[in-house]
Amino acid sequence: GSTTWTFTTVNVPNLSTGAGYSQDFSTFASIATLPLGWSLSGVTATYLGPWGLGTGAGALGFVLGGETVFGYQHTSSTGTVLQTLTLRNTSGSPINDLLISYKGRGVVSSSATKVSRIPIYSVSVAGAPVTALSYSTAEGDNLTRTAAVTGLAIADGATFQVQWSSDRGLGTDSSRQIGVSNVSVAIGTQQFAPTVTDTLALANMSYQSAVFKGEVISDGGSTITARGFVYAETINTTTPTIGGVGSTTLVDSLTGTEPFTGNASGLTPATSYTMRAYATNAIGTSYGSAVTFSTLALPPTLVSSYSQSFAAYNGSNPAGWAAVSSGGAQGYAGAWGNGGGSAGFTGGASSPGVLGYQHTGGTVALTTTLTLFNGTGGLLDQLYISYLGRVSRITEGRSPAFTVSVNGSAIPALAYSTLNNLDATVSTTLTGLQIASGASFTISWVSERGEGSGSSKQIGLGDVLVATSAPTGYEAWRTTNVGGQAADLDYDRDGILNGTEYFMGTAGNAFTTAPGVVSGAVTWPRAAGTTIGSFKVEVSTNLSTWEDASINYAANLDISSSKVAFTLPSNPAKLFVRLSVTP
Repeated sequence: GSTTWTFTTVNVPNLSTGAGYSQDFSTFASIATLPLGWSLSGVTATYLGPWGLGTGAGALGFVLGGETVFGYQHTSSTGTVLQTLTLRNTSGSPINDLLISYKGRGVVSSSATKVSRIPIYSVSVAGAPVTALSYSTAEGDNLTRTAAVTGLAIADGATFQVQWSSDRGLGTDSSRQIGVSNVSVAIGTQQFAPTVTDTLALANMSYQSAVFKGEVISDGGSTITARGFVYAETINTTTPTIGGVGSTTLVDSLTGTEPFTGNASGLTPATSYTMRAYATNAIGTSYGSAVTFSTLALPPTLVSSYSQSFAAYNGSNPAGWAAVSSGGAQGYAGAWGNGGGSAGFTGGASSPGVLGYQHTGGTVALTTTLTLFNGTGGLLDQLYISYLGRVSRITEGRSPAFTVSVNGSAIPALAYSTLNNLDATVSTTLTGLQIASGASFTISWVSERGEGSGSSKQIGLGDVLVATSAPTGYEAWRTTNVGGQAADLDYDRDGILNGTEYFMGTAGNAFTTAPGVVSGAVTWPRAAGTTIGSFKVEVSTNLSTWEDASINYAANLDISSSKVAFTLPSNPAKLFVRLSVTP
């Protein structure tokens, strides 16, 4: 008898010695035009459109005059997607080693909103995972991955696959687009210097220290023998190198391709630095991109009291202040109370000022921290803390709130919520702190999106006062009556300065009538218990040059615990009189 076999040859690119394989996807504009040897498998294996556009599920490709990439847009229903390259060994002998390189691509679709999911490529060669070829869209776009893969034993004439696997990614909302480009596969192993990435940990920035993050994303086919960071003041160099003039090297204690960190200390406050990660193998040393950062200015020193009004705040933090969103929304979003709803800091108000913030679904937690030095000259056991909690966009459905901590310990008495849609002054006196002389301490305000539904109200912080004891006199009065303003300002804009209204015992936040001439005298009331630095009656004949009335008109003055009066001289040609108060 006889047996008839029917078979179909697989039409895939050949890989032979010396020739290699490369693909830039410059013709990929539909599933039908996927390059020879490439395939896409998953729940949705259709073509969506050009790279960088679209929010539906599917493959993405060539943009005329622009990107050349084999990309994919994940949605909640796509599951795991495989992008596969199949090659045939036509070298005439088994393939034991391959050198594989590609560029990982990751972008946010220009059509998408609220994109925070991070797809990641896991890459396998001939069925075996290759960690050095992994790529995450969180690392950025257009990043090269290169690895030498050994011990393969691919028979002559056999086919094998290089496979990129991805899913929707962790996070919330929509996914970034993920893709490959500039793929190359060559027989043998040619070693390269490592490939390194680096970033700065913003949340750990201080006035004398910083935390660096790095990762060896490719060992170049040779074992990593050293890695770490090198940094220098930017004024000296923008490309610090190991052993370079003015450069400092932080050597990591481990070697390998996993992420690593470095803690730089002893930095100069308010100074620009440039940092680069590095890694070394048998071929040489490679550096990451140059990252420039500035240390914070030295925190203010608390001697007896510290205050901050945030007048006309524009997103630039005063000395001693840091504000960081764990969701990364660090930009200035505009004037306090603006209706745009964009995530970020708000301010611009001067009376009273405010460090405001607009939360959205992606902002997560905002931590605003004040750092102060104990400059009292002794152990700081007691602190009085007061601030004005502010709210705007009160028609929105979510109500953010502040939780406040001192040196990491929560202080419930300092909590504030926007739920009641009212600005409110919050204060308390803390005891038993035990802060050493010259030591720093922190006060932190943390807010999130808030309970409720829809968009968030804006939450803000202003008129902060930190003192060694609860204020008395004008300091206590101004917090309640004039939004914490200074004595030489006019909170209610009635023409009478705050300090004078305090002296007279008026509210300061409602119109006060200036006293007139009654029975030939001008009389100002004097509130009982006011703590005054100095006050005097002044006279002028021209509203330009003023003199103390006690010099030439002492007999006309009548000063007691309840009033200050000035009797007009007989038949003055013209005379102006005023009360000058300095709390």
